[in-house]
Amino acid sequence: TPDATTQRSRGSTKKSENSKLLLPILQSCIRTVIPCMGMVRSEAVVISSSSGSSAATSVLLELISTELHLSLESAISGLAFPVSRDIFMSAVASLRRSIAFHKSSKDAKAVMI
Repeated sequence: TPDATTQRSRGSTKKSENSKLLLPILQSCIRTVIPCMGMVRSEAVVISSSSGSSAATSVLLELISTELHLSLESAISGLAFPVSRDIFMSAVASLRRSIAFHKSSKDAKAVMI
């Protein structure tokens, strides 16, 4: 529908505007987090609880992967092509090393994440 298309384009415009505001933070976070991905085991969990409810657990590597995906997407969409290409290529190289480390550690679940 036309309304849905308009909302999607507004959403992507807003996302791009937000990413441009956060670029200095996103780039620093990406440079810090990506090389550390190989150190996070698939068994690591985060336990959180809100007041009055039972504790909820989440897999740390899945949380990091999701946030990293969103941060990379925002950083790449908000930068000029040469810079975004360099960030992407650096991320791919670091993630390849992380995957190789997880393979050598026989952590198949981490490789899949």
